[in-house]
Amino acid sequence: MSPFILPEDYVVVRSQTSAENGEVVVTLMGEEATVKRFFKKGKRIELRPDNERWETIPVEEGSGEIQILGKVIGVFRKC
Repeated sequence: MSPFILPEDYVVVRSQTSAENGEVVVTLMGEEATVKRFFKKGKRIELRPDNERWETIPVEEGSGEIQILGKVIGVFRKC
């Protein structure tokens, strides 16, 4: 799968603290922000990249490891 967001793209993010399966979200992990697809099954959350070079990040719900900052609602590509 090719990346949904490319270098130098601008993303529009709606501030929210929850997400549905498959949505692209901005999350904060410690002091680092990341943009990944959100998937939840039971108490297990997976943050999956569209770019195959990066790995899925597994997280246990309620662990405090991540904070959802918002949902990506638009991407503007630099011409």
